Formats: sequence, structure tokens, C-alpha cells
Amino acid sequence: MVGVVLHNDTELVSHWESSDPVLNRFFHNVVWTQRSNFLEVPTDCPQRDERFGWTGDAQVYARAATYNADVAAFFTKWMQDLRDAQVPEGAYPDYAPYPMQHGGSGKPYATAWTDAGVIVPWEIYTAYGDERLLREHYASVQQFIEFRRTTSPDYMGKQLGNGWGDWLAMGETTPLPFIDHCYYAWSTHLAAQIADVLGETQDAEDYRALSDRVRETFAQTYVNGDGTLTVDTQTAYVLALDIGLIPEDNVDAAAARLVEKIVENDRRMTTGFLGTRPLLPVLTKTGHFELAAELMQSRRFPSWGYAVMQGATTVWERWNSYTIEDGFQEGMNSFNHYAFGAVVEWMFGTLAGIRPATQGYGDITIRPHVPLEEPVQDVPRLDYVKARHVCMRGLIESAWRRDGGMLTLEVAIPANTVATVHVPASAEAPVHVDGLAVDDSPLIEVLAREPRETKVRVPSGRYVFTATLPE
Repeated sequence: MVGVVLHNDTELVSHWESSDPVLNRFFHNVVWTQRSNFLEVPTDCPQRDERFGWTGDAQVYARAATYNADVAAFFTKWMQDLRDAQVPEGAYPDYAPYPMQHGGSGKPYATAWTDAGVIVPWEIYTAYGDERLLREHYASVQQFIEFRRTTSPDYMGKQLGNGWGDWLAMGETTPLPFIDHCYYAWSTHLAAQIADVLGETQDAEDYRALSDRVRETFAQTYVNGDGTLTVDTQTAYVLALDIGLIPEDNVDAAAARLVEKIVENDRRMTTGFLGTRPLLPVLTKTGHFELAAELMQSRRFPSWGYAVMQGATTVWERWNSYTIEDGFQEGMNSFNHYAFGAVVEWMFGTLAGIRPATQGYGDITIRPHVPLEEPVQDVPRLDYVKARHVCMRGLIESAWRRDGGMLTLEVAIPANTVATVHVPASAEAPVHVDGLAVDDSPLIEVLAREPRETKVRVPSGRYVFTATLPE
């Protein structure tokens, strides 16, 4: 028997490795899962009777997909499928193309799934900087925002159509109106940004005002005086913090409650498809990177590493689709489902630190995060991470390695671009580049020395930074 790999010609443009073999295996699993699902449409799974371009799965994974492969043409084509499937009232359906009704609501759409028609084109624009996609899709976005406005004249979240919600959350249920409120605010915010790019000033002002009003009703409805939420689930905190729905004065308290809930749950997450993608970015952004790194490396159920330890060679729909102890899960069960692979976005963007500072990587951010604390769980400490991404402008590399308290960071920036590099470094010790103090390098501009990093501006080229890690 000969196995033939079939997928669209989306050139692989990434490499990621570390000192943790389980993370390396997981990254390999994600790439294979993407390859086997990106065939004409981004199917949720290639092996059972669904095999549709499910919009919810695509919107949480789109940014990760751009790190792994050149998917510009692939998603440009799928945006046409999505426009063709858009229902007359303006909503995007649960999958595209949309050959038949699915679900018991009598409606072809669902909260967070329907918002893919705004989220995905923005993510593709962020990676490739192609305004043509936004221009071709703009009338469709306008129609969708009017659907949102008509469906919710009181600026509140609703239970739209099918109730997929935070699919496969573990032990906590986040109400659909709450999730819809978050996505209502996010879609209108992105629509305003799209309008800005296209020079549609009046629309941009309108959509921004609409998003602001939705954010106001969110704070009035869901944020307690002490910064906690009336909906007390991990996913509720993650979505609200990720989208920026919590007033600035309450962010620290909300983030502390999220951390408390994770710790109370034996340092395990409960998030499903919608909450898992932004979980580690939110923890990182709110000052809890070490906990994010712990969750990433965990081998305990539920976690990315757990499936690897059970023998996974692809990403599964469930964390425990198969276990060595109990065998196969009964009922709905997919062994090739990329949604939980969305964490690759964090592996590249945070652990390796490769991000576009401007759309299309004309300006690049390199800001690697190095775990400094000893792991709480029984996992190896990350001692190196090496990542490579070929963006539309060329090869970007970020590779860090620690040796005791010293860090070596190797960076490659493609031609005709510039980058801001954040070197993890103690403020008391000098930072060197290619053997020179950064202040003495003729190519480098020192922007800031902060307690835990030195920030420098560099042109295209290759650089080797050395520094003392902060304590």
C-alpha cells in the first residue's frame, strides 16, 4: 500500500524546534494536520462525513496557518466561497461552501462562526498586506455589520442560530450571549480597521462608534466593581481580556481571577475552541507568561502535550480522542482537527517572538520570551527555541539559547525590511551584538533599556546578541 499526501499547493514556510521533544512533536503534528485539511477549502477534518470549510475552526486558526505555509491564495479563494455562501440577511454560514443546512436551530449560522467573514480577511491582510482582498470583500463586510446591527439594536450579545459556543470546553459552559457580545465588539472593531485601510472614513467612524457602544453595554452588564465578571469561566475572562472589553482599571483584577481559576483547577485549562487560542496570549499580555509556558509544556489532561503522550501524530478534536489506558472515545471523534493547533501562533509569536509590526512584515518585531522560573510540573526546562518563517519579504529567524544565566539570541531580518528586537536582558549588564556593545554598533539604534529587556532597532541582516538574563 502507498499513502499519497493530497493538499493544495501551499508552500511550507516554517520551522520550529526547541529543547522539549514533546513540543517539537506537537509542531510536526500541527503542520501535518494543516496539510491534510487545506484541500480546496479549510476543512475541519478530512476523514469523516463533515469535511466542510467550517468557519469557526478557520477563524481561530487562520493566523497560525500563515506562519506554517503560504496560504495567501488559498484563503483569497475561500473568501469568495464565503461571499457566495453569505445568506441574504448578511450572516456568514457555519461553513463555506454551504451545500445544506446543519444544526437544529433552523438557521445556517452561529456566534463566532459567522464572524469569520470579518476575522479571516483581517488575519490574511495582517500576514500578507494585500489590500485587494479587503477591497474585494468589503461590500460583504458591510452587509454583515448591518446584520449584526439589525440583530442586536440594543448592542447586546444574542444567541445566534446554532449553539456551538466554546466547543469542547472542559467542565465550564460560557453562555452564548456572553460569547456573542465579545464577538460583536470584535467584528465591529475589525470592520472599522478594514474601513480605515480602504479609506472609507465615514464607515470607519460608524463602525468604531458601534463597537464602542457594544463595549459600553458589555462593561455595564458583565463587569463587577472589583473587576471580576458575572460569567465566571476561564473562557469568559480570556475572551474579554483578549478583545479589550474590560476597563483598564479592572484588567489586573480580571487577569488575577483568570489565573486563580486555572490554579484552582489544578493548574489546568477548561477552555474550548474559542477560548484556547487566546488563552496563552492573554496570560502573556497580562504578566503571567510563566504560567502560559507551563500550560504549553504540560503533559497532563487536558493539554497539547497530553495527546502527544498518547501517541498523537496529528492534532485531535478532543484532548483525549484516544488514551493508552481507555482506548478510543465513543461517539463524535476526530483524529485530524486543527483548531487546537492555533497555539502555534503563540509558539512563533511569543516563544520565538516573530511577529509582523506592520501588515506584510515590512516592519518586524522580534520579541522572544524565555521562561525563567523552574517548571512547576514534571517537564524539562526550555533551554532553547529556534524558529524560522519565510514571509512574503524573505526569511525571518529567531533562535535563542541559554547557558546558565547567559542568553544568545540569533536573528535574521530579510532585505528591504527593518525590525525592532527585544533582547531579554538584565538592565545591570551590557548587551553585545556580534562582539560589540550595542551602543558601539554602527548599524544598531538602542531604543530603550528596560528592567527585563533591551530594545534595539536593526536593518536587514544577521545578528548575534549576547546578554545576561534577568533574574
